[in-house]
Amino acid sequence: MFGAWVCWFMTAAKSGVGLEIGAVERVTLNTIAEVCGLSRPTISQILNGKGWYREDTRARVLAAADRLGYRKNAAAQSVITGSMHTIGLMLAPSDRDSLLPGGLLAGIEAGVGQHGFLLSLARLPDRDELANGYTPRILEQIVADGLLVLYNARVPEAVASMIDSHRVPVIWLNDRRPSNAIYPDDVMAGRVASECLIEAGHTRIAWCSLTWARGVKPGHYSGVDRREGYLAAMRAARLEPRELVPEQQLVPDQRVAWLRAQLAQPDRPTGLVCYSGEIAHAAYAAALGLGLVPGVDVSIVSIDEKAKSPIGMTFTTACLPFPAMGRLAVKQLITRLDDDAVADSTAVPVELVPGDTVGPPA
Repeated sequence: MFGAWVCWFMTAAKSGVGLEIGAVERVTLNTIAEVCGLSRPTISQILNGKGWYREDTRARVLAAADRLGYRKNAAAQSVITGSMHTIGLMLAPSDRDSLLPGGLLAGIEAGVGQHGFLLSLARLPDRDELANGYTPRILEQIVADGLLVLYNARVPEAVASMIDSHRVPVIWLNDRRPSNAIYPDDVMAGRVASECLIEAGHTRIAWCSLTWARGVKPGHYSGVDRREGYLAAMRAARLEPRELVPEQQLVPDQRVAWLRAQLAQPDRPTGLVCYSGEIAHAAYAAALGLGLVPGVDVSIVSIDEKAKSPIGMTFTTACLPFPAMGRLAVKQLITRLDDDAVADSTAVPVELVPGDTVGPPA
């Protein structure tokens, strides 16, 4: 019965009868060859853009493949080419340690598509899994040609060693390493954000970071680099640095109240350089709570992916170049696939985007 049905399917395809493709077995090169009355090697060459064939023959094969819903067998292609044509994006075991901005993912997807690759997602093992010897399949088996690794917090040495030991080409994202890494120029971000306020005439400018308590080493290099950019700009302008950093770790719900108390002081800063967009929003809310108008009574510069805020405001922002980082990371990884050479790390420049939150000091 099944064989007779397949014979009908082939006959119907030759005659152009409409088919319910979703109900049939996977269409293969042999299927298209039977429909078109050509050899399997001929079909393979035409579908892969190779060989010299008459245009009407090529058009007939392509039309049949489209009509039948043919999809290339990536596994078979990988056997022939020696490449899976897949890039793996490895994330930390928790979302907190692998913040994946939309712009970064969009840049990665654009780069992967531009080079004709697919993108596969995987999670790195947590500490317990590492202790038990667990290895992700994406490392244990050849299911990706190379890896992009996104681990926002300090990467555990065991994780880095595990990746290195499998000798998979890798590019680290948002991680300042001496080689094979792509990250924002966070020193530049802190500097241009501060220079914006200096050029507007402010002299009482504070670095505002509520993510870590005073004296605690930041869990991510950007906490050090952005502050260093701020300090460099203040030194160049011969201005006294100020820092709004709490003595103890604050939970997010405490940030607005803490900032409100700092901005209520008689010698409060007139300009704030905020470590992140989240902190800039807290500063904005604290100012409003005191009757201060952001951009008039107190100026705020954010360091974030986008200048446009969900609340409708456009913050003056040192914009982090996540889309460009994603595209560049894919390009460098594919270059490593060809020669496996160590790639120089790249700090991608940021751009200052003017907004509504900076004006001259009141």
